[in-house]
Amino acid sequence: MWAYSRNEKGMTLIEVLASIVILSIALLLLSNFLVRGLELSGKEDSKLVAMNLARQLAEAWRSGNGDLTSATMPIDLPSALSANKLTYPQLAQLTEYLKDYDVKEISFPAVEVNERHYQQKLSLSFLDDAAYDLQEKTMILITVRVTSPEGKELALLQSAMANPEKGGISP
Repeated sequence: MWAYSRNEKGMTLIEVLASIVILSIALLLLSNFLVRGLELSGKEDSKLVAMNLARQLAEAWRSGNGDLTSATMPIDLPSALSANKLTYPQLAQLTEYLKDYDVKEISFPAVEVNERHYQQKLSLSFLDDAAYDLQEKTMILITVRVTSPEGKELALLQSAMANPEKGGISP
């Protein structure tokens, strides 16, 4: 009976410790991979939400539903430009007014989505550059920037609004 038990192979304490060390290294690498994947997923989620917010704001302004009631303006606007909905002539007037007073952006209150805050900023300018071969003031370029509270740009979207009186249609 002793001869049979002496020939049996078993795992020594060193083999057990070595397998535990190898297994723990593999689990550590796997957990690092999973944590990094979750971080990247969160960043992409922020960018996707920011782009959707930019689209929503740009479309509202492009369709004539631009609203300045909640905006933070560095200057006082004439009452005609403070309307809830801005048509193309009012938007053109606002664009001129902002250009005259050298206002680069209009800031809107921060929006919270999925426990993250997003700051929306809008700028307006005329697309009358010679490169576009357009008549003067036939199109307004609407640029929306969405940033994080730290100021990091998450989304930038540009859209244009055409003057319906000059035969243009919005793209």
